Amino acid sequence: MTVVSVPSLPVSDAAQRLGVSEQRVRAMISAGSIEAEKIAGAWLIPVASLARLAASQRQGGRPLSAASVWALLLLASD
Repeated sequence: MTVVSVPSLPVSDAAQRLGVSEQRVRAMISAGSIEAEKIAGAWLIPVASLARLAASQRQGGRPLSAASVWALLLLASD
């Protein structure tokens, strides 16, 4: 039997690469945001899955609220 090895990381390394807590990584696994496989009681996340997630994440924080957008438009119109 041939076993194909996919480069994978444990939760702790994935959390460090993403800049989030290990608990957040586990929550993302549960939500299906990150592909992962549980082997011998430990979650392993394929490096390719992390790369896709990092590429899809938007940088810059939370979206503006409607009130903030209107305030910015008012300031820009003067």
